[in-house]
Amino acid sequence: MSKQFFAKFLMVFVSLLISLVIAESFLRFGYAPEFLSAYMEMQNSRNGSDQSWQFDLDRFAFEPNQTIEVGHAEYEHLARIDEQGWRNPCFVTQSRRLLVGDSFVFGIGLADDETLQCNLSEHGTPMYSAGVPGANAHEYLSIIEKNAGRLQETGNLDSSPELVLAIFVGNDFESLLDFSSKKPEVRPDTLTESANELNKIIVLNPVFQRSYLIQLVKLVLGPKIKRMLGTVPENVVQVGSGSTLYRRGTETQKFVVRLDAFFEALRARSDAAGLGTITLLLLPDVNEISSDRRKLALALQGVSADFSDPEFKRSVLRETASRHGLGVIDGYDCLPQSDWYYIHDNHFRPLGSDKMAACIAAHYRSRSPEP
Repeated sequence: MSKQFFAKFLMVFVSLLISLVIAESFLRFGYAPEFLSAYMEMQNSRNGSDQSWQFDLDRFAFEPNQTIEVGHAEYEHLARIDEQGWRNPCFVTQSRRLLVGDSFVFGIGLADDETLQCNLSEHGTPMYSAGVPGANAHEYLSIIEKNAGRLQETGNLDSSPELVLAIFVGNDFESLLDFSSKKPEVRPDTLTESANELNKIIVLNPVFQRSYLIQLVKLVLGPKIKRMLGTVPENVVQVGSGSTLYRRGTETQKFVVRLDAFFEALRARSDAAGLGTITLLLLPDVNEISSDRRKLALALQGVSADFSDPEFKRSVLRETASRHGLGVIDGYDCLPQSDWYYIHDNHFRPLGSDKMAACIAAHYRSRSPEP
């Protein structure tokens, strides 16, 4: 009896193994759905990413005078850091504006002379930039708190300079909401924790990363499991780039109220650091401005193309900024195109950096002549 059982078990196991190999081969070398092919291409490009740097958490700035090598499947460049710990390759003289932000301000994907900082100088609107790749709202406040006063003392900034805070609308939005005491509670349970651990194994194991079959199962079932477990709200989808898209018809007022806490903290930190007026620079996510990229991003999450309202976060940020008397430079008004961005990395190409800088400069020219 035991021999028969073992023989049947072995037969089932071998049959299953052969079926999995055939399925993997078919997806890899035969036919793969468009969304799966795009996802695997994106994964392969990310596996080629490489960048490392020395960062001083006490000063909350990069170690001065270092050169950082930035590599990715879509680009490769050097980033030179100045004596104050920031990337300002075209800085010449004292600036009346401090530009704070994440990798878009730092210039990931751009050579030194292609950064926003250089292009802004070229277009007659110089700014001193302080950008940290991967930074969120909490880090923005730390940059301001620990650097704005020091940069005025060193002469890099005028006294009471304008703060231009670059918000990448794609993935900064949720960190802005974190400051509110009204944020919903998340109560992980054993099943949720087990699902998260399984996902870590799939994400970190290079064999699983390269498997078309495993990634297909993850793409199809992952979003459904997350919703079943309640780990993501029903009104939001996080796409592969880390950006979020909100359901059409999502009520805006509760988000405006939750954003109030961040803008109050921003005002307090800016005043304490001796900064003057505050302007928000809204940098669009390519998934919000390109219907084709958005459709593909949602398909990767198993969501229909008409799920999201690409204007939702933009309108909430504009309304809240108005409530707090902040200026807004709306990058969406620059009519950005998908070819401004890299295909997989979602950062600006050199074209996008130059076009956005020209649009920002046009905003300031229309407001008042530059001195």
